[in-house]
Amino acid sequence: MVEGSVRRAGDQLRITVSLIDTMSDTPIWTERFDGSRNNVFAFQDQITAEIIAALQAQLTPAEQQAVEVRGTDNTAAHDAYLRGLWLLSARRRLDAEANKAAQAAFEEAIRLDPDYALAYAGLSWAKWLYIETNTFESPVMVFALAEKSLALDENALAHRTLARRHFSLLNFGVFTTKKTDLAVAQLEAAKKLQPSDPDVLADLAMVLSFAGRPKEALELIKTAMERNPNHPAWYYAASGIAYLLTEEPELAIRDLERWSESTPSWNVLQMFLASAYGLAGQTDAAVAAFEKNTSMFRGAMSLYAVKRKWPMKPAEEEIFLRGLRVAGVKEPPG
Repeated sequence: MVEGSVRRAGDQLRITVSLIDTMSDTPIWTERFDGSRNNVFAFQDQITAEIIAALQAQLTPAEQQAVEVRGTDNTAAHDAYLRGLWLLSARRRLDAEANKAAQAAFEEAIRLDPDYALAYAGLSWAKWLYIETNTFESPVMVFALAEKSLALDENALAHRTLARRHFSLLNFGVFTTKKTDLAVAQLEAAKKLQPSDPDVLADLAMVLSFAGRPKEALELIKTAMERNPNHPAWYYAASGIAYLLTEEPELAIRDLERWSESTPSWNVLQMFLASAYGLAGQTDAAVAAFEKNTSMFRGAMSLYAVKRKWPMKPAEEEIFLRGLRVAGVKEPPG
């Protein structure tokens, strides 16, 4: 494990970096670096190179490129971009004020460097999260920004955003084309660019369940959770739905309840919980979850509406609907 600290005095930086053996919890290498913020990219390259050497790591060409490429030579633009990402971190992504501040940071990065692809990707992602959790404005601008980002340079975040054009768990059927194969293609492109990014893996896992590949989804989300033990609660949405569609309702209930505890105001998860309870034979709990969805959604949802909102492959759809029938969800008359 790599850990470290940064101290700043004016434009001078002191960075201490250690490599920790996690089996014995002891440092195996420690180094201190002094440098100038005015030449921070060269300073960063020096530190990165020494860490790689200490690890005795052999980088693939793609990994080496990822280390070397930042997308901008403007340190102020890079600072603004990183500030935007911090504001969109797991504990802040549902915070409307933090989201607006993140958008302002990405806009500042774009002003400082109009060709900074990652800044456009960050702004697109922030706008999508705001639409998804705070308002139902048109996402046209979101996808236009993501496309502009990719036109400037390939990056995983823009691909993650464009995947939402074809799949969104919360707004599925409202803002999307319901073409999970196209969403998978976008997320596979993101995974190729950032194969170790747990958020990318979790996003892909979510879509794979709806694309008829829940077993693959389950393996992928387990890997994402291993790589990020302090993962955000939305990972449990991906694992819970994958467990549901592989007919492991008890594990699905466990993870969907974890998701529910973190975001009690979202009615979407109640439908998946209702199905999981139904498959587990917990009829009362299934009915209660469906009724909770009805009260939060301000109206009952039929099986026909469910199929339109969350289209799945036939085998997974039958599993999902079987649990919902226990909960009392019915086909509309005629």
